[in-house]
Amino acid sequence: MGHGGALSMPAGVGGGETRLILRMHASIDGNSLQVLLQLDDHMNRQLTTEIGEQDTAENLVIELVQHGFISETDSQKMCSMLTEVLEESRNTKQHRLNSPT
Repeated sequence: MGHGGALSMPAGVGGGETRLILRMHASIDGNSLQVLLQLDDHMNRQLTTEIGEQDTAENLVIELVQHGFISETDSQKMCSMLTEVLEESRNTKQHRLNSPT
């Protein structure tokens, strides 16, 4: 999936969360992904999960929508943010592995 493409949700996904994301931030510490959201009713949501090398932004977003944590409407911008954060984290890990000690 490219950054500009539409994220296609599997059949039966969606319909949970209706509030939209106003602000979002994600960070990775080790294998722990933390996502901070501010929704359009000014409620804050903090989500944390363990991630592995096989996890992709697309799959994580599908799970967030399936479990009602984010609206399907916000799936593309969430996917873009998670793609950047995952790539950054994996590049940092790779750099550490390749650096002489």
